[in-house]
Amino acid sequence: MPANRPRALGAKGEKRALVGNLTMPLAPFRSGATALMVWTSLDPYALVIALCTALAVLKALRGARRTAPGATDVLAWLLLWIPFALRWWNELYAGPGGQYGYEVWAVYVTGVALLGWGLCRRSPTLGIRVPRTRDVLVSLGALLTLAALLIPPGLSTGFLHWNPAPPALLQGAGLFGVLALTVALPEELFFRSLLQTWCERWTGRRWLGLVIASLAFGLMHWNNRPDLAEKVIYCALASVAGLAYGLSFRYGGLFAAVMSHAAVDGIWQVYLRA
Repeated sequence: MPANRPRALGAKGEKRALVGNLTMPLAPFRSGATALMVWTSLDPYALVIALCTALAVLKALRGARRTAPGATDVLAWLLLWIPFALRWWNELYAGPGGQYGYEVWAVYVTGVALLGWGLCRRSPTLGIRVPRTRDVLVSLGALLTLAALLIPPGLSTGFLHWNPAPPALLQGAGLFGVLALTVALPEELFFRSLLQTWCERWTGRRWLGLVIASLAFGLMHWNNRPDLAEKVIYCALASVAGLAYGLSFRYGGLFAAVMSHAAVDGIWQVYLRA
């Protein structure tokens, strides 16, 4: 969820821009000439910086493979997540034709994280497994719980607005897929698969690790809104959502956390955004 992006265009703001763009999801690639034009807008400096960052992270994590999560993991996490969350990467490359920058860098940080902690670090805590019926039920339970917990205060504070604009079936499926892959997956990977499991291990208390990771997840949304009151409300609601996503991860793996997160964001964008 992202200030520097105008994060509402913040994390959710970019998500909203993303929703609008989904009406033409592959517009920059409709012709070979257009595709060539937009991709040649890539700044070579951005490519070099992204490549060097990825190699540095992978090398460091490979060297730390046999140790418990520690300073190397934290520094790698910060090096990948902070520039992405604050949209610094977008200053280097805003995406094909100046669009889809958030999606491009979401794929980048997700890919590097999966390679780093999954392949190089061989972390057993990522929660990646073949989805089971229980995982689907866990994600559904988290969605219903969050609807009951977040919609009433969201509407009463004016943070949410009942404004339904249901898309066509194909467009809605595309929206959910993009939210799952470029919003929910990187956020759940970084905050649940990594940060939450580390905090649980460092503190020796699963509930405390869950709370710490959820609060960090909530604070990530601080720059998404310009008004102080909205900042506080956004962070509070996101922290509560983080608790539900964390429990989804604990009992349903990464799949359940991603599905519940994507469903919450999708309902927000389609039915409850101003």
